[in-house]
Amino acid sequence: MLIWGGSLGLALIWHGHLITLLLRNGASDSFYTLSLVHRTGLMFYSGFLIAILYWISDSKSRWLQNKLAPQHRFLLPACLFDIALSSALFLIFYIVSPQLYYLYYQIIIPGLDWQWVVGTTSLNGSNFTHLAMRSVGNYSQLLSGLTLWTLVFAVIWQYLALSRSPKPGLRAALYAGAFALFYLITAI
Repeated sequence: MLIWGGSLGLALIWHGHLITLLLRNGASDSFYTLSLVHRTGLMFYSGFLIAILYWISDSKSRWLQNKLAPQHRFLLPACLFDIALSSALFLIFYIVSPQLYYLYYQIIIPGLDWQWVVGTTSLNGSNFTHLAMRSVGNYSQLLSGLTLWTLVFAVIWQYLALSRSPKPGLRAALYAGAFALFYLITAI
């Protein structure tokens, strides 16, 4: 739990402008078209879905650490592979989540017809810009970016906690390199 809380804190520090963006977008976001009860329910539902995503990612990371780096060797390649898998896991979540949220809206809006809302529109370039947290978006896009960055920081943190290198400066440099690689990929 400490790793996830710390990773969330790191993501917020790294993207310090996020709080300003969330406050600035407040009243204009579609989130505020819901009643207070429905907004509260949506926040709990989102927290539940994100907790499931974090649990799956954490379980995957622990399994990879045991299989790919059992004697704490090859930690950096395992970390890079884990970041790639966590990013892929997040993308699956990002693509499927509109359907999960539509189910919530079916519960709170009587008579809302069943329809399939998952599509490839969530993979367009502008959404990736929001995931990299380089532009203003709605609450959903900003919090999706925050979730992705929290996943990445948690993976790096877990591997840093595992490594027992006699040269801590080298260890920190290697993991800073892993983070820099992820940052460069999201900047493309």
